[in-house]
Amino acid sequence: MLSFIIHNIYNNFNIFLKKEDIALNKIFFIKDFYMAEVSTHNSIPAPNADAICLYHTAELCISHAGSLMPYGNANEIVKKMCLDIKLQNFSKPVFAGVCGTDPTLLMENYLIFLKTHGITGIQNFPSVGIADQIFRCNLEAVRFAYRQEIEMLRCARELGLDIFPFVYSLSDAMLLSQIKPKKIIFDLGFSVSSQYADRIKAVKSLLNRTSPTTQLYLYVRNRTVKKKVQQDLSLLRLLHGFYHSNPLHKGAEPHDI
Repeated sequence: MLSFIIHNIYNNFNIFLKKEDIALNKIFFIKDFYMAEVSTHNSIPAPNADAICLYHTAELCISHAGSLMPYGNANEIVKKMCLDIKLQNFSKPVFAGVCGTDPTLLMENYLIFLKTHGITGIQNFPSVGIADQIFRCNLEAVRFAYRQEIEMLRCARELGLDIFPFVYSLSDAMLLSQIKPKKIIFDLGFSVSSQYADRIKAVKSLLNRTSPTTQLYLYVRNRTVKKKVQQDLSLLRLLHGFYHSNPLHKGAEPHDI
C-alpha cells in the first residue's frame, strides 16, 4: 500500500520535480554501492567510493570485453599491485579481484599474502560465470568451474577476509547461498535479455529461502535497462541497491555504459 501511495505522489507531483534529479531508488532508500578501481597508473580513488578494488584490468588499462578474461596472469598482476600501491594509505576497505579457477595457484597461500599486504576483501573476478550455454558447459567440463570460485570465497572468509561475490545466474546463486555471504552482486552481463525481471525475482526468491539476510545488489551496464529497473517498483523493492564499478586509469570509460 505504501509503495502505491509513493508511486502516485511521484507521478502527480513530477511537474515540480526533475526526473533526472530524483530517482525512484532514492525514494525507496536504496543504497547503491560504489567500487573505485585503482592501479599503479592512478592510485587516487574517487572520494564518494564505498570501497576500493584492485583488478588486473585496471592495471592493463582494458575494460568491457577485455575484462572477461584473466589476461596477463590476472592473479600475479594483482599480487604485484599490492606491492606497488600503498594500500595502508586508504581509509576505506580494499578488495582484490581473484581468479578462482587459476590451476597454477596455491589459493590459501595467495589469499594470506593478499591479507598481509593490506587487502580486506575478495571478489571472484574475473569469473567464468559471465559465460553461459555451450561455452560455459565446456569450461565446467574441464574444471574451470564456478564451484572453484565458491571454494576460493569460502577460503577467504575462513581467513577473516570480507567477500563480495558476483553471481550471473540462478544456478550460481544456488551454489553461493551455501556459504551465505553478507552481500552479493547479481551481474546481468553485457547482453541483457528481455527476461531480466524474471531473473532478478528468481534470485531474490532463492535468497529469501536460503540466505534471507544476504543483501542483493544489481550490476547493470546497460543504461536503458537500468532505467527500466529503476522505474519498476516490483523490482526496486527486491534490491538493496545498484552496484557501480568505475575504472580510474587514463583513457578508460566507466564499466557502467
